[in-house]
Amino acid sequence: MGDLERYNAVITTGDAPENPAERSYLAKTMYLKAIDIYRSNGKPYSQLALISINGGSAIDVVWYYCMSLAMKEPAAIAFDNLKSFYSKVRFSSTVAESTNSPKSADLRAAARKQVARAVEKFLTFQREVMYSNGSSAEFPSLGSGAASGGSESWQVAMEQATRTIFQTIKEDPDQASSLLKLLRSTLMRVTIILITTIWYLGRQQKGNVASPPILIFCFLKS
Repeated sequence: MGDLERYNAVITTGDAPENPAERSYLAKTMYLKAIDIYRSNGKPYSQLALISINGGSAIDVVWYYCMSLAMKEPAAIAFDNLKSFYSKVRFSSTVAESTNSPKSADLRAAARKQVARAVEKFLTFQREVMYSNGSSAEFPSLGSGAASGGSESWQVAMEQATRTIFQTIKEDPDQASSLLKLLRSTLMRVTIILITTIWYLGRQQKGNVASPPILIFCFLKS
């Protein structure tokens, strides 16, 4: 049912009575229901990644694909689809970054931009670790040494974003709810992507099919 709604969302035109956004929402709801029923199957996560490519953020796409790979029965195409996504996505802030301190009036916008920059740096790092095996041949935009230098870079960027968020909350407590929600969601996804990446690559090297880390499911229930 989820597949049908996703296909309908793709072929629905603006003149049709159906709303593509509503169909995508219905498809997402059905895939989430499938996850509750078939907890060891990675296909629903892989399908949710496809939906997120059209209407979500890059970290959502990567998160869903990583969750698919972490299942006992991973989607067969998840690894290749994630690689394809990475080959097409273009990050805007991984090269140029501002070192200027944000003005008080712009703290909220600055905090969100810094979170976005940290996420892009983290995904660049994860892409390098997951696919390039220390070489930048497949992803030239990474440059040499992205895995070693990128790790520190995204961590520093995340620390800067976190400091700006708490500075904004201190000056404008009304922003606390939305900014803390953004920070929590981002950190949860980053943590799970890190865990699943390390576990998946370790499983591939050892050739075993051990169960994914229980910590992943602890995060999902939080």
